[in-house]
This record gives sequence, structure tokens and C-alpha cells, in this order.
Amino acid sequence: MATYPTLSILPNTQFNTTNLIDVLKSDVQGGYEVTRARNTRTRKVFNVLYSQLSQTDFDSLETFYNTTVRGQSEIFTWTNPEDTTAYEVRFNSDLSWDYMENGNKRLNFQLKEV
Repeated sequence: MATYPTLSILPNTQFNTTNLIDVLKSDVQGGYEVTRARNTRTRKVFNVLYSQLSQTDFDSLETFYNTTVRGQSEIFTWTNPEDTTAYEVRFNSDLSWDYMENGNKRLNFQLKEV
């Protein structure tokens, strides 16, 4: 299994995590909704933002995304910088970036625990 590349900076402090609980929902007569948990496991979704990513770090991450894990198709190990816990994740979104005036890039993406 691949490992997320080591970059020269950590994600921004705007980094956030969401717990994902799969729920099955069914509409029934009378306008009611019946729900139940699909499983007992709670997964996490990580929204990652780098506000000043150098071209070198960007190239490393883009190569990892395009070649190593082929976009959103492969699982890899990623260490959460907030609690140093290693998670098995896959990309849950495409890489999205803006060019900054200083030549760096503002990059954000989403990771989903598998």
C-alpha cells in the first residue's frame, strides 16, 4: 500500500475532520421516514488545505495523485497531522488549486477513510 508523500509543510490550521455515519433512509406512507445505520463503523472525512504549497511539493503531490494512487481509485496510508494517527484513506475529491502571486499554490482536497 502506498504512503502519502512527505511534504515540507503541514496543512493549514483550517484543516477539519467530519465523522461519516452511513444511514439507510426509506420513505413510507403517511409522510414518515424510517432510518437505520448501515453499519456500526464510523469513518472520517478529512478536508485538507495547503495555503502556500511550493512548486516542488505540488509536483510531488500531483505525481502521487496521478500516478501512484491514480486519482480516487487506490487506498494509501495518511498520517493526520493533528493527532499523528495513521489512517487508510483514498482521495474523495480531485485536487483543486489556485496560483498565488508568490509562485506558490493554494491546494485543497478531501480524503475519506476506508
